[in-house]
Amino acid sequence: MKDCMPNFICRTEIDEASIIRPEKGDMPLDVNPIYTGDKTVFTFEAEFIDDPDFGDDEVINRVQFQLDPGVKHFYYKDAKLEKINAYFTHVAYSSEQGYYPIRKGIIEGHQQADGSWSVFIHFDIVTAGRIPTKMDGAYEVTFSAS
Repeated sequence: MKDCMPNFICRTEIDEASIIRPEKGDMPLDVNPIYTGDKTVFTFEAEFIDDPDFGDDEVINRVQFQLDPGVKHFYYKDAKLEKINAYFTHVAYSSEQGYYPIRKGIIEGHQQADGSWSVFIHFDIVTAGRIPTKMDGAYEVTFSAS
């Protein structure tokens, strides 16, 4: 998939001088867990296009990770994803929602000459709900230069 998928609106953002810190009690519908810090935070968000004839179909899937400033290329796989504080956030009114650490997958990227980033994200998540839900995704995402 290139940057997005059918029926979704996708956004990317890079926050410098920030950190990711999801806290217990944060409501993913209302809170983006980015705070002032000493890292660069990457956010990729896919929001389902609302169907006005169907109630409670609002869904946002968000992938976030943080890097040390000045990094130009990176590759993190499986347990090493913890080093970049990689999180998947599932936000939905009609189903389970929450923050999930990404510990199985690959996040790899490199900065282009124009300052933009090309990032490949692939991960598997099993949520902690009453019925385990496997969510997998693979995205090739371009983050614009700041």
